[in-house]
Amino acid sequence: MARHGGDADATPSQIIAIDLADSRLEAAKQFGASVTVNNGRQDPLAVVRELTGGLGADTTIEAVGVPDTFELAVALARRRS
Repeated sequence: MARHGGDADATPSQIIAIDLADSRLEAAKQFGASVTVNNGRQDPLAVVRELTGGLGADTTIEAVGVPDTFELAVALARRRS
């Protein structure tokens, strides 16, 4: 899931779940995801950039443990100075 919102302590304005399995995306909706992305059909980077005005997610969580998903989580994150 990727979170986009203001202050890190504030409630996120959006929770974006990304997965290949529609069943897991449906479960993510039940647990509070406001947006779901099946990355077999959509480009998650393009979706997150569009939803965040090109800024990226404030927080990303990678829970699969493979290099490709870790790299995606980093790419989805907002750049900070």
